[in-house]
Amino acid sequence: MNDDDPRTFDQVSPRVGIRWQPFSDLTLLGNWSRSFRAPTSTSLFGTPIPFPSGIFAVTDPLAPGGPRVVRPAFTFIANPQLRPETSTSWTAQATWQPRQIPHLRLSVGYNYTDFTDRLSSGITIILANSAAVLGNLNLVPGFSVTRDAAGNLINIFTPRQANAASRTSESFDFSASYDIPTERLGTFHLGLAGVHTVDVREQAYVGSPIVQLSGTPQGPSRWVGNAELGWQYRQVEANLFVRHSSSYTNTFSNRPGNRDPEPVDGYTTVDLTVSYAPQFSSSFLRGLRITAGARNLFDADFPFIDNAVGPYDPTRVDVRGRVLFVDVTKRF
Repeated sequence: MNDDDPRTFDQVSPRVGIRWQPFSDLTLLGNWSRSFRAPTSTSLFGTPIPFPSGIFAVTDPLAPGGPRVVRPAFTFIANPQLRPETSTSWTAQATWQPRQIPHLRLSVGYNYTDFTDRLSSGITIILANSAAVLGNLNLVPGFSVTRDAAGNLINIFTPRQANAASRTSESFDFSASYDIPTERLGTFHLGLAGVHTVDVREQAYVGSPIVQLSGTPQGPSRWVGNAELGWQYRQVEANLFVRHSSSYTNTFSNRPGNRDPEPVDGYTTVDLTVSYAPQFSSSFLRGLRITAGARNLFDADFPFIDNAVGPYDPTRVDVRGRVLFVDVTKRF
């Protein structure tokens, strides 16, 4: 960060990697890196976005008569005090491609990242730590409030992003693929991939409780996976995908008086694509590809969540349901 202008950022991001192949079938990879992420211009300078009272519940420790749960208005604001996020990451991966089973590829990986000054959602910080933050607005820079003459909380000015003290994330990923070439029917492809998020822990400020975000609306699902069945024959290619994200826990219920965690069902959808790349002698038409398909082919209902933005989680589902599409592309 440039000391002359706190909104100008620069950083060196070193990375070290190692690749070891103890024998031809097995490849081992390891990486260590440091990186940084600068705040977006919207987070630094964006215009305010108001939300009416009655949506988000917080504990006001300074309420007249003593601490109590209230539902004031919120205004999401820019935060010019943001600092760049820095992180240190370690990754390891093993890939096995056995000579005895051609076209088979298996891979497993491990990922760990330690963030400092994490650029975190302001609303996540205030909802998880409302009593502490409202009791001392200096704990997390960027927050402010307005109160009426009696001291009742009227509005919380919440930065779109704020620098959390720290965050750590730990996950495993895996993938498997197998191709089956045939003489008359083309090539079939089987694939399976997934991510298991072991841990995502965030601390909003030094000394605050460490909050587990994995398996909540504020973090990733514990398990996310895809299964794929593909087929290619001459100029025709078809792919069927089954996508699944596991159930999770709604830690911020929106119903008045209800602060108990509630389970949210997992979500599974099926996608289908079919492509055709005709062979033309004309140079103008050569390179044409036509693709048609459906996302959420069987129009699976999204799982209900008691959410301020509606009965769904916009980070996990597409509320449009089944989507049909046709794409025509031309390569020159």
